[in-house]
Amino acid sequence: MRRFLARLAVVVAALLAQGAAGAAVRVAEIRQPVHPVSAAFLDRVLAAAAAANDELVVLQLDTPGGLGSSMDHMVQAILASSAPVCIHVTPGGARAASAGFLLLLSADLAAMAPGTHTGSAHPIFTGEEVIEAGKRHIMMEKVENDAAAFARTLAENRRRNVTLSEKVVRESANLTEREALDQGLVDLIAPDLDDLLRQVDGRQVRRFDGQLVTLATRGLTVVRMEMTARERLLAAIANPALAFVLLSLGMIGLWVEFSHPGLILPGAVGAVALLLFGFSTQILPVNWVGLLLVVMGVALFLLEIKITSYGALTAGGIACLILGGLMLYDTPAIPELRVPLALLLAASFAVGGITAGLLRLVVRAHRRSVTTGAEGLIGELAVVLEDCAPAGRVFVHGEAWNAVADPPLRRGEEARVVQRDGLQLRVERVPGDAPAAAGVAARGRRW
Repeated sequence: MRRFLARLAVVVAALLAQGAAGAAVRVAEIRQPVHPVSAAFLDRVLAAAAAANDELVVLQLDTPGGLGSSMDHMVQAILASSAPVCIHVTPGGARAASAGFLLLLSADLAAMAPGTHTGSAHPIFTGEEVIEAGKRHIMMEKVENDAAAFARTLAENRRRNVTLSEKVVRESANLTEREALDQGLVDLIAPDLDDLLRQVDGRQVRRFDGQLVTLATRGLTVVRMEMTARERLLAAIANPALAFVLLSLGMIGLWVEFSHPGLILPGAVGAVALLLFGFSTQILPVNWVGLLLVVMGVALFLLEIKITSYGALTAGGIACLILGGLMLYDTPAIPELRVPLALLLAASFAVGGITAGLLRLVVRAHRRSVTTGAEGLIGELAVVLEDCAPAGRVFVHGEAWNAVADPPLRRGEEARVVQRDGLQLRVERVPGDAPAAAGVAARGRRW
C-alpha cells in the first residue's frame, strides 16, 4: 500500500507539473487587415489560452496593416497575455506590413517563414501628406514621432534592434525574413508550425515584464482556434468594396420600392443592405463627406429620370459617386482598406449608362407622335362607311365614328382625320384606290 501511494503521488505530481507548465499550444490565424474584428478575435484567443493555462500562443499572421486604434488594442493584449505569444509570419509570400510590423515587434517570439517580408510601418493620414512651405505639416511630424517612439520602446523591451525598428517607421524600410533575422528584428525562421515548435522547445523567453520563461512544447497538443461564423461575417462586411456595394444596392432598392409600392422584394433587399452597411460603419471609420457624396450621386441619377437635363445630372452623378467612393473611409492608404477604383468606375459608369439609356427612351417618347386618346386619331386614315355629304360615318382604329367631310366623300373612299369634335370627326379626302378601300371597309364591318 505504501509503494502504491508513493507511485500515485509521483503520478499526481507529474500531472500537476504538466498542468502548471501549460496544457497545449494554441494556434490562430489572422489573414486580413487589422481592424476591430481581428482585434476581437485575438482577445478571444488570448482569453481561451489564459483559461486553459496554455504553454504558448502562436499567431499565424499575414496582413497589409490596418487601423491604428485596432493595432494599439492588439499590442496591449499581447503584452498583457498570461501565455507567451509567438507571431509567425507565414506561409511563404505572406507579410507583416505597417501595423503588422508593430504586432510582430510586440510578440514574445517573432518568427518568419522563408519568402516573407515585413516593414513599411510609416503612419499614414487619409489622403496625401500635407505639404506647407516645403515642410511636412506639424501634425504629421507628431504622429510620426509618436509611432517611432512606440516602435523603440517595443524593440528595447523585447531586446530587438531599436535603431532599425525606428527606421522601419520613419523611412518605411522593408526587410526579408533573412535580413530581419540577421539584423536582430526577429528571433527565428521556421517554414511551418512543426519546425517552429521544434525550434522553440527548451528556449528561454523574456516576457515584457522581465520574467524569464523556458518553453516546453515537445509532445504538447496543438489546439487550433478559428473565427466563428459571426466573426467571418463581420470580417466580410468590413471589406470596403462590399460595404460600398451594400450602400449603393440599399439606396437603389429603397427608391424602387418607394416609386413602385407593393413590389416588396426591392424594399426588403434595400433595407437589409443598408442595415448591413450601417453595421460596417461600426467596424470601418466612415468619412461622412464621402457618404454624402455617394448619396448625392445616386440622387442625381434618379433625378435624371424625372428631370430631362440631357446628361448633365448623369455626369454629375458619376463624378459624385467616384469622389464619394474614394473618400468613403478614413483608412490608411492601402488597397485592402479602400474601395477599389476599378469597382468605383464600373459601378459609376454602369449606373450612369442605365440612366442614360432610360433618358434616351424618355426623349424618344417625347418626340414620338401621340397614338392614344383623342390626339391619337388626328392624322389617321379612315374608310368611309356611309356617304359623307357632308355628314356620314367612317371606320378608323377598329371603330365606327360619325364624321363630316368637306368636300363630300362617297362610301368606300379613303379619308384622313383632321379634327375631333366630341364624338364627331372631321375628315378630308385622300387620293387613292377606291375599290381597295371599299374592300377594307367591308372587312371592317364583318369584324
